[in-house]
Amino acid sequence: MEGAVLKGWVESRLGLAPTFHHEPIDDIHSEAYFRYTMDRMKGSERTSAILSQFDLLDAFVQYELARRLPNKTHVTLFRGIYDFEEHQVVEKHD
Repeated sequence: MEGAVLKGWVESRLGLAPTFHHEPIDDIHSEAYFRYTMDRMKGSERTSAILSQFDLLDAFVQYELARRLPNKTHVTLFRGIYDFEEHQVVEKHD
């Protein structure tokens, strides 16, 4: 559930839809997406303004990046993964 809360924050603030939450999510009208939203709601109901806390953390990170890297306008971030099996293969090349 905690992962769904964080994924929900990313989805609402950055527009990045989740592609996996216990099972592949192919469409927002799918059963998998429904289960993900249920986990997201259950996880956030037990916390004290968790989305506002994520907003505060994001603002702090943006401030710190600007302070520590004053001459940079963009920073490349890399997303970690847990299991390659959870990724959809769209196309394979030889």
